[in-house]
Amino acid sequence: MDMFMRSDGRTYYDPKRLPIPHADEAQRLFANVVMGVSDMPLPRMWYLPGMSKSLMVNTGDAESNYGTQLDPCFDDCAAYGGFYTAYLREIGITNSTVAQEAAWRAAGHETGVHMWAGGAEGAGAEAAIDAALGAITGMLESKFGHGTRTARNHTIDWTGWVKTAALEASHGIGMDMNYYHYINVGSPLEKWGYFTGSGLPQRFVDESGNVLPIYQATTQWPDEWFADKGMSVQQTVDIITGMFEAAEENGFYSAFVNNIHQVRYN
Repeated sequence: MDMFMRSDGRTYYDPKRLPIPHADEAQRLFANVVMGVSDMPLPRMWYLPGMSKSLMVNTGDAESNYGTQLDPCFDDCAAYGGFYTAYLREIGITNSTVAQEAAWRAAGHETGVHMWAGGAEGAGAEAAIDAALGAITGMLESKFGHGTRTARNHTIDWTGWVKTAALEASHGIGMDMNYYHYINVGSPLEKWGYFTGSGLPQRFVDESGNVLPIYQATTQWPDEWFADKGMSVQQTVDIITGMFEAAEENGFYSAFVNNIHQVRYN
């Protein structure tokens, strides 16, 4: 969960306190201290649109689905006044018409890319991921006339500390959804929360401390984890609503991301 580890094995983040956004609370404490010692009013920025304390970012990996197979997620999300982003593989770009994709976007939805570099790791992975990103982002732009603002990779393909994020930024991607809740230890009903210490999108920082022009938004609610762990619909709903309620009641202001695979949804 925490890549910042001391030489003795201690980490900044305590996995026993997943339900608390440690990093956000520390940041807010620091901001309140600064406000408290200042003898002049200081401006503060609010995190979310309007006065919202939380929101849900609806996304889905389209995998082998395309065209009208994607409509149920778009339409049902819209029925609740929301929007949905579908990450398309090559088959989704090829087999969805320009008119269909334009209609989704006209309704406020998004399409992006679901890159796959064959699960490349180690030597050659950087070049493979860069080539795969270039190919699929170019394919999306050539077909539909726009780039991809956000993305999630198939099999969560990644290399380096933030090398993949830097590559994504070089291909015009502004937000990465790859950091994914999939914990294999303990009771699944007790392993939910803020696994980076934050409920808000944060900019990537490389090993030298340089801030990259791309954000990370963690995917807290992947449908496959719920399903793979044998959770019922009610257990799933309880986890999601519980995190929303905590965000609202405790001031854990958050932008929660889900991943709804169309093939599972349909």
